[in-house]
Amino acid sequence: MAFATIQLFANNPLYEKAGVLDIVDHKAMVAGSKAPGKDIFHISLEDTGIMTGHICGCTTAAFIVTENALKKLYPNEPIQRRGVNVSMSVYNMDIVDAITYLTGTRFNRAETHYDFILNPSLQAKAGTITIRFERKDNKKSITAVIDRMKILNKEEAKVIQTIKPKVAQHKATKAEIMKLAKIQQQVVKKIITALPADAIVYK
Repeated sequence: MAFATIQLFANNPLYEKAGVLDIVDHKAMVAGSKAPGKDIFHISLEDTGIMTGHICGCTTAAFIVTENALKKLYPNEPIQRRGVNVSMSVYNMDIVDAITYLTGTRFNRAETHYDFILNPSLQAKAGTITIRFERKDNKKSITAVIDRMKILNKEEAKVIQTIKPKVAQHKATKAEIMKLAKIQQQVVKKIITALPADAIVYK
């Protein structure tokens, strides 16, 4: 179903403000698809949206968090794809999809030999999602805590909580779908341009 009022993946100036993640993927050189020294990928929020199929608040938050965390872990050197282990306090499909795409990690809910796992012990207060990035080579780490209740206002939270389940069950009206879509993009804009204080904390 297409809506003329929403243009995803069309060089949206808003999405461009999220920045670009420059990351080296040596597998591209080994496979011969990139020349030595040219194996740097410039990944945008729109690229991430193509992989996940959409750009919502969770996708955007995951992109921003991953971009910032990796830049902090690799302050004066190229960021390495597949160079980190990731653990997350609770499962969120949109966040997992975005982070695995960006970092090249493999997600598994139980097997600890995968480099992206769930770790409930990371959980902070209710309504938050904690994500920990750790470099495989030197074990340096950074943890990000996303507080959804500081990102969403009451109206946004109500619309998402009431209409999103109806969409999943194919019970939402067109008007409800459009309302949800408008709110989702409102949240995306807020995360990119006016993130509330302490909505995402790094430690």
